[in-house]
Amino acid sequence: MSSLLFYNVCVIPLLQKGERRQTRSSQRLCLGRKSLSSAPAAGDSTVVTRLFEGQLSYQMLCLRCDGHSHSNQVFTILSLPIPLDSYRCSLQDCLSLFFQQSTLTCGDQKLCPECGVKRDTAVLTSMAKPPEILVLHLKRWGRLPTHLSPLDDHCW
Repeated sequence: MSSLLFYNVCVIPLLQKGERRQTRSSQRLCLGRKSLSSAPAAGDSTVVTRLFEGQLSYQMLCLRCDGHSHSNQVFTILSLPIPLDSYRCSLQDCLSLFFQQSTLTCGDQKLCPECGVKRDTAVLTSMAKPPEILVLHLKRWGRLPTHLSPLDDHCW
């Protein structure tokens, strides 16, 4: 299914359904003589938030003292790397590469809660809360020392 067809058949009806629901609740608020603001209040969710927002979980481990920490991050798009060592790859290959354990070194080191200084850190990423609709971006461009260039790999 082409992405435009998917958007027209799947995404637009969901957005319209959410807008109708939001309009009805706005009308009820007006009838109740409550004031409305143009932006949703903190904690309120929008159609986009409900459909596209997920949460990533990061487990970080200090490679010096084994001190660990945890953080969560909200996302709407996953930017997936493309494996460089194969001519063809699948979406599963890209997802596996995204979620594999990585090591932060040099300028990317994290502050260890136990040591109190920046140390090399192992990071394991997982999806704590998947979105209803997952949007994936394939990183088709690589950074060379002087400029951006397209990657030669193909994903199927």
